[in-house]
Amino acid sequence: MKGIKKKGKTAIKTFSSVEEALYFQKLYNSFEQHVKVEQTGNTVQYPFVQGITLEKYLQTNSSVETIYNALGAILQKAHAPAFSTIENYDKVCMSRELFTPISAFEKCTGYKGNIHGDLTTKNILIKEDESIVLIDRLRETGDLLFDFSFIMSSLGLFYETDQTNQLHAIDSFFDTYLSDSPFDVDNFFTAFRNNFLNYAHFIAKTDFYETLPFQEWVHVEAIAKDLMQYKTFTHYLSALQRK
Repeated sequence: MKGIKKKGKTAIKTFSSVEEALYFQKLYNSFEQHVKVEQTGNTVQYPFVQGITLEKYLQTNSSVETIYNALGAILQKAHAPAFSTIENYDKVCMSRELFTPISAFEKCTGYKGNIHGDLTTKNILIKEDESIVLIDRLRETGDLLFDFSFIMSSLGLFYETDQTNQLHAIDSFFDTYLSDSPFDVDNFFTAFRNNFLNYAHFIAKTDFYETLPFQEWVHVEAIAKDLMQYKTFTHYLSALQRK
């Protein structure tokens, strides 16, 4: 993408070619609650969304359970099409990981399907009526467990403040996301834990980010160290709530 500009109440993204603009039009318009766009030449256009990012919302609101509950419903619906399993997911995580002992990964199955691909708190917008709009989808299909980056921010804020509202919001998200789901819940939380170790160490140990995009991510090493002590993400979350 070459750039983005605002013209009146319209946001315009310019791409390097018509083909690239068509690709992103399809990518954006085919994901649940993503902002819908129209393509013209090498641009896509959409009404400018009035709202704040989840990043700012988490910093200014003590109760976020309602938002996370709604986000759970959105992702449950978005992830369902093209759902399939990834066998030996623990070995997949081992192949991605350079910094965690191999023994840290628990045996499990992973999941593949339609994903957003970059669901950080900057790409989740909260409108005035507290409805949610997603922006800047990155890929069409892939590892479903890549789509929970926003949870790293909530955990980081908990480590920073000791306020359990972030943990309750995460619980609320998963209660909704996993209701009537095709997943084996115990396996899901084992796979989630394995991938989260990968993600935490990717943030902390690689030079992908010259500077951390979110201040609360300074706690990712502590999160990984604690998470490694538990076999599933829910065991880890329960331990945090008992502190």
